[in-house]
Amino acid sequence: MTRSNGTALAASTAERDLLKKLKPGPGLSREAVATDQKLRLRIALTSLVSESGYDAVTVRALIRRANVSTSTFYNHYESVENCFAGIAGETIRAAVADIQESRELEGDPVAGLRRAVQVILNRLAHEPQVAQAVFIESFAAGPKVRGEMSCALNELEAQFAETFALAPRPTVGSTHLAAGLVAGVVGIIRRTTLMERADELSAMADDLTDWMLAVAHEEVASFRAQRARSDFEPVGVRLPWIGAEPALRESIADPGQRAIMTAARLAAPSGLDGLTSAQIRRDAGLSRREFERHFTGVEECFLEAIASVSTMAAQVAQLCAADARSWERRIFRTVTMLCALAAGDRDLCRLVLLDITAAGRPGLLRREDLISRAAEHICSEAPEEKRPSELGAVASVSAVWRIAETEVSVRRTAELPLVAPAFVYVLLAAGRRQDRTGSELN
Repeated sequence: MTRSNGTALAASTAERDLLKKLKPGPGLSREAVATDQKLRLRIALTSLVSESGYDAVTVRALIRRANVSTSTFYNHYESVENCFAGIAGETIRAAVADIQESRELEGDPVAGLRRAVQVILNRLAHEPQVAQAVFIESFAAGPKVRGEMSCALNELEAQFAETFALAPRPTVGSTHLAAGLVAGVVGIIRRTTLMERADELSAMADDLTDWMLAVAHEEVASFRAQRARSDFEPVGVRLPWIGAEPALRESIADPGQRAIMTAARLAAPSGLDGLTSAQIRRDAGLSRREFERHFTGVEECFLEAIASVSTMAAQVAQLCAADARSWERRIFRTVTMLCALAAGDRDLCRLVLLDITAAGRPGLLRREDLISRAAEHICSEAPEEKRPSELGAVASVSAVWRIAETEVSVRRTAELPLVAPAFVYVLLAAGRRQDRTGSELN
C-alpha cells in the first residue's frame, strides 16, 4: 500500500522475490534487462492499484515498489496510465490466446472452450490482484486504459464467436451473442472479486461453461427476427417523465428526491458531461446546504438519478407482468415492457445503460449492484424446480445488459423490442441445466 506522502509500503515476501533486480554480469542482453524491468513495473503497479486504487498511485510510489529508477520508468512508459493500459490489454489477450491454444490442443471447439475457461479462471484465482486491478480498478483510470480494454475485449468476443461458430448445432455463434457471453464471464469474475472470493473462481469454470453452452443456442442467434404478435405487445409506452419540468417545492417536498429528479432530466440528453451541482440546485430550487446534506457531489446525485430511473422502469414492467400465468410468461412480459420503455425514451435508456460508467469506479459498482438485484429478483421469483443458480442468473443479466448496451451505442434503441424474445431466452437459459427443453411462453 502507499503512505500519505506517496511512497510505497513494503511488498509481500513473494512479491519482493519477483521484484528483485537481475544480478549484473556478462551475458545479459539489453532486451533481457528491459523485459525484466517492465515485468517488475507491471507487477508493482498491479499490486498498488489493487491495494490502494488507481488514483492513489504515483510514479514515485511505483518506481520504489518496482525497484527501478525514474529514468528507467520513462524509458518504457510515458505515464502510469500507459503502463496500466498494457497490463489490462495483456491480461485479456492472454485469455484470447488460451482459447486459441485450447481449441487446437483438444481438436474440438466445445472441449477447447471448457479447457480454456478453466485455465483463465485458474490464473485469476491465483492472481486476485490482477482480477481486482483489471476488472474493477481500471474504471478509475483514463481513456487509454478503457480504450485498450475495449479493444482487447473485442478480440475476446471474436474468439468466442469463432469457437461457437465451429461447434456443432444447436450451439451457434454470432457477434452479438459473443459480446453477451464475454460480458457474462467478466460479470462473474468481477462480482466474485468484489466479494473478495477470487480464490473460488477455479471451482466455477464448469458451471460457467455450461451456462455459455445453454445460452449459445440457435434459437437465440437471430436477434432481430420478426416474431408473431402475442397477446402482450406494448406500443408507445413511456416512463412517467422524471422532472419533465423544473421540480417545484409544492410538488416534491423532499429536497433529495427533487434533486434526483432534476438530475435525471438534466443528464438525460448528454449524461454526466457538463452536469454541475449548481445546475441541479438552481433547477430544483435547493440551497447548497440542502444539496450537500444529501449528496457528496454531482456524481453521487447523478448515480442516484440513474438508480431512480432503473427502479421506476422495473416497477412499471413488473406491474405489467403481475397477472402472467407462469414464471416464464412473467419474464417475457417484464423484458418486453422494459424494451418498450427503452425504445420509448432513448435518452433515459442511454443514461442507464451507457452513461452510468462515466462516473468511473462508483458508476461501475452501481451498475454491478443493479445487475445483482435483477439476478436476485429472477432467482426469488422462479419456481424451485426451475430456479437458476446465482452464477447463472448474474451471468445472464450481465449478458443481456451488454447486448442491450451494444444496440443502444449504435443507435438501434428503437429495435430493442425486436430483441426482447432473445433476451428472454438468455435469462431462462440460466436454469436450463435442470430443464433443457424449457417451458413455452403461454
